[in-house]
Amino acid sequence: MKNLAITNIRLFNGKMDSVILPKATILIEWCGKGKNGEILDGKISQIGQMDKIPIPKDYKIVDLNGKFVIPGLINVHCHFTANGEPMTAMQGSERKMKILQWFLRSKLGKRYVKKQMRTNIQAALNSGVTTIRNAGDPEYYDIEVKKEIDAGKIAGPRIVCAGRSICVTGGHGGVISHIIDGPWEGRKAVRDCLRHESDVIKILSTGGVTDSKKIGEAGRPQMTTEEIAAICDEAHRAGVKVMTHCESTVGIREALLGGVDSIEHGAPITDDLINLFKNNPKSLNGYTTLVSTISAAQDIVALGAEVLKVTDIIQQNGKIILEGMIEGLHTAVKHDIPMAMGTDAAVPFVPHYEFWRELVYYQHFAGISNKRAINIATEQNAKLLGVDEVTGTLEVGKSADFVVYDGNPLEDLMVLEKPVHVVYRGNLIKNPSYKKIKEIEKYDSKRFFSILKKEKQ
Repeated sequence: MKNLAITNIRLFNGKMDSVILPKATILIEWCGKGKNGEILDGKISQIGQMDKIPIPKDYKIVDLNGKFVIPGLINVHCHFTANGEPMTAMQGSERKMKILQWFLRSKLGKRYVKKQMRTNIQAALNSGVTTIRNAGDPEYYDIEVKKEIDAGKIAGPRIVCAGRSICVTGGHGGVISHIIDGPWEGRKAVRDCLRHESDVIKILSTGGVTDSKKIGEAGRPQMTTEEIAAICDEAHRAGVKVMTHCESTVGIREALLGGVDSIEHGAPITDDLINLFKNNPKSLNGYTTLVSTISAAQDIVALGAEVLKVTDIIQQNGKIILEGMIEGLHTAVKHDIPMAMGTDAAVPFVPHYEFWRELVYYQHFAGISNKRAINIATEQNAKLLGVDEVTGTLEVGKSADFVVYDGNPLEDLMVLEKPVHVVYRGNLIKNPSYKKIKEIEKYDSKRFFSILKKEKQ
């Protein structure tokens, strides 16, 4: 690899107090390999206007003729195992679930899952996502793939891994999770995650939509406050954050009291919970972040049960959760609750290459500006993941993670659909591309986003 000079660009560095810098140049210094053979990120060595930055002779010049540049996008909630195709795998009998679990743990299953993970990660990267947090997958396979990337064996973005998630007996996500009952079993599961080098602990403290069998099951509290508190304490002792799948107001209250660091998905937020989000003494950093995933439920509601290959119960629960999620997001915006952004990529009709749509949903449903949507998807997401010293904004000394567009995303978020170039960890993807999923494309005109896009035109 060579040192790069990305020049003649219009640059937004990701910060809320900044404006677009015209006729700018970014110098990227290629750092090579570390002591243990790991690939080091290409770092930003200089940023400024073209006429003020001399380009050294050993830098390859890439003139982008006035194109727009923003920090690389960060998806803080996805699952590498699945690609977003409609599926019935999570809706089977207990016997089928055990067979699925056996397959995932087999040698053949491991090869299949890791191949799927690599494909999904590449799709995300080529769509402009340069950092990803995986929110739980079977058998710590995500950590193995992350190590392959960090060692330079395969190309890929920066990854933050949860490994195996944690739920209770009969709880949401049991196929891919540690099953615990009681505080000490929770601590034991955390210790196993840490031993396998999980970067974050993922718990599922309430019921969910995709495996629900009754109306109202999604969001029903499943993990006790005592179990949540024990898990958080054990993780925090190691300096590791805890994220929780949580889809009800009661569930949010219990999770906050237990000390979680992020509420994933969300629900209506009552007045008494607002300050607990902003000042949570039991969380690792003194506050808890809301991660709404509007994409996850939109098409469950818009397309219907038959198209998505889910039950009517799942669709109805999806509608209930979506309404509560949007209400909670409104409250977070109004009261300045810390926010981040993810899609839950892997659930039906949420592919890994459509993270950019979540920014449009935040703007549409919460009324935030395009600039703030981009800031949440970059700087704020980086803060949640604890990588804000490395990425999330375009600054000297940080990793060269950014995306290039023909149009100005501060004026129109729709331009995020088609990146011209992607730069990740100092590596330039000249012609980013990914294979769209046929089953999803077949119904594209009926998806909620397509309807919203027509309204905006």
